[in-house]
Amino acid sequence: MTHKVIEVTLASALAAAGTFTAGYPQGFDTGSFYAAYGHYIKTQSGDKFYFPADFTVTLGASSITITSVDMVLAAGTKLYLQMELVGQDDGLGSQFDVRSLKRTVALKPLLINLGAPDTADNDSMVKAATSTELPNAETVTYTPDTNGTTPTDGVQSVVSINGVNYWELDVPRNAFVNTTHATSIAAMTVKITGLDEYGVDMYEEISVAATGTNENDSGLKAFKWIRSIAFTAAGNAEANTCNVGFGDVLGLPVFVSNVTFITDELQDAARATAGTFVGGVLTAPSATTGDVRGTYDPNAACDAAKVFRLVCMVPDPSFKGLTQYAP
Repeated sequence: MTHKVIEVTLASALAAAGTFTAGYPQGFDTGSFYAAYGHYIKTQSGDKFYFPADFTVTLGASSITITSVDMVLAAGTKLYLQMELVGQDDGLGSQFDVRSLKRTVALKPLLINLGAPDTADNDSMVKAATSTELPNAETVTYTPDTNGTTPTDGVQSVVSINGVNYWELDVPRNAFVNTTHATSIAAMTVKITGLDEYGVDMYEEISVAATGTNENDSGLKAFKWIRSIAFTAAGNAEANTCNVGFGDVLGLPVFVSNVTFITDELQDAARATAGTFVGGVLTAPSATTGDVRGTYDPNAACDAAKVFRLVCMVPDPSFKGLTQYAP
């Protein structure tokens, strides 16, 4: 798909230099349309208006603002805003058969759009779980089926996929666990099940060490949807207080083995200060190994406004990594 169409009915008349807003389609944000062009508007009666001659576009954190140049439309007009996505294939194909060269592999240049990820939230799914909400030589599990009931926070979006509820993250990113204790943290394991951005089952275990009074533990895998968060302890961990949310480590949509294949890091319209890249795993995936495609942690904190992109050279763009671990 090269574009997304957003249906809007004007609540009030639109004059030259006037504005109206349109919400982002589900699963898209500022970064989805950043630096794209070719947008146009078609009214129900068949009139067409083109960007930027007839209107301009401002991509906000939660909505798109359309400013009329010379469009004049009546209140109640139904229109269809076609927003183009950046980076479509031109269909020209290769003009040279690299197979005629020895010791040579063609690298496919890719622009990886990481979007404008939300600000990290360390308690968006489980907030201040403590006492009998945590395990005492047992496993205690939380799912979005009871989202908003203590200790689930209720702020994370919930979607149903094939009749099963999931917490939905804005982009594929890591889980984050914060644990505190008045004197010394009791050891726990936080077990997370969910799906990656391709809808494949995945599973991760994050260990909470028995030490200190305040501990932060970042997951290594990039989840798009989370089905359950289970706390397990061999002893009594009820004196802990635990939060589970998401961090700033962003998942890649294609396998990238190491940082040398990343040729540029972009933040908005400029080169970014180098972030932290972790290559996709090529050992047998397990509950504690890294992401099967690789992850990128931008140097600047995500805030739902900064757009992050990577330019990379990939030997095999069809390879989405080894099979996700899911027991």
